[in-house]
Amino acid sequence: MTAGCGGARFAAAPSTTVLLGARAGRVRITRGADQGRRHAAAEPRTAWLRGSIEQDEQGFIRTGRDLYRAGRLPAGWPLERPPLLLETSIPGVFAAGDVRHRSIKRVAAAVGEGATAIQLVHEYLQAGPD
Repeated sequence: MTAGCGGARFAAAPSTTVLLGARAGRVRITRGADQGRRHAAAEPRTAWLRGSIEQDEQGFIRTGRDLYRAGRLPAGWPLERPPLLLETSIPGVFAAGDVRHRSIKRVAAAVGEGATAIQLVHEYLQAGPD
């Protein structure tokens, strides 16, 4: 499998771990059992946030409507309004890109989410405290 990152091209052998932006997370490329196809799986580097921001079982950060469990927000959600699209379980803290639960895990998507997060920060700051 050939992939690229920042203009560099590389080939990954089966079961090779390729670190891309190692501070944010890592991508593991492995050969799948189904017809020799290869799969990429992201591993977030969010262990340092455990206990402070809601995460899924794999450590991806829950944002927006993904914070709801059985129709309810986490017990600690202090505001009357629901969380904004990319807002975490802490009001005013936003997550974008591969560390986010159910994100698309593509560079272009992460860039778009980052731009959206900036707009949401402006919206949050203009609205003031609830």
